Amino acid sequence: AQPYIVMDAPPELEPCQSFVDIAEAYQSLGLRTPRLFQKNIPAGWLVIEDFGDHLFHRILSPNTVDTLYGAAIQKLPRIQQVTTIQAKPLASFDATMIKKELDNFTHWFLEQYLSITLTPAQHALLEKTFALLIQNAEEQPQVGIHRDYHSRNLMALPDQEVGILDFQDAMIGPLTYDLVSLIRDCYIDWPLEQVQHWLTQFHTQLDTQVSRQQLQ
Repeated sequence: AQPYIVMDAPPELEPCQSFVDIAEAYQSLGLRTPRLFQKNIPAGWLVIEDFGDHLFHRILSPNTVDTLYGAAIQKLPRIQQVTTIQAKPLASFDATMIKKELDNFTHWFLEQYLSITLTPAQHALLEKTFALLIQNAEEQPQVGIHRDYHSRNLMALPDQEVGILDFQDAMIGPLTYDLVSLIRDCYIDWPLEQVQHWLTQFHTQLDTQVSRQQLQ
C-alpha cells in the first residue's frame, strides 16, 4: 500500500500555501519534493507523499557522503532558478533580514545559552564582522535559495534521487547560501579538504561568472 503523510499546519501560524507553491515550482524543474494528493489550504491540511526513512543525516558516513552530497549539490542550480511564485518574486533575504538572523546568534547563543556579556570592544568587533558578512552576501549573485538545505531536510530516494523537504520558506538570496547550509551543516562536521572539494564541484557547475575566491 502507498504510505502517506498528513500535514497539519495551523493557518494562523504556518500557512501551507507556500509549501504547495514551492513544491510545484521545484517539481516543474525536475526536483523531487513530496507529491500532493489532497489539500485543504484554509484548514491547513495536506496529504503528501511519504519519502521513507533514508534521511541524509541518518545514513551519512565517510563512505556515503561524497555520493549523497554530490547529488545534492547537483540540484542547486535548479533550486536557484526559482525566484518567482504565481508571477510574484519571492521575498528577498536582504541586509535587514541577514542582520536580524545574525543578531539571533548574539542574543540566543552568546547571551542566553553561553551567558556571555560582551564588552563594548567585543560588541564592536562582532558588529564589524557582521558588516563584512552582509557585504559578502550582497555582492554575490542573488538567486533562489531553499534556506534550510542540510542533512535533516534531504532524503536518499531510489535511483540516486534527492528528496527535498522543508522548502516553504524559500527566498531570493546569495548564491552560496544553500551550499554553505549543506557542506557546513550545523549538525555534522567534515574535514576541510572535503569541504573544499565540494566547493570546487559547486563552482564548476555554475553558469554565472563567479570567481573561486568569492566562494570562500
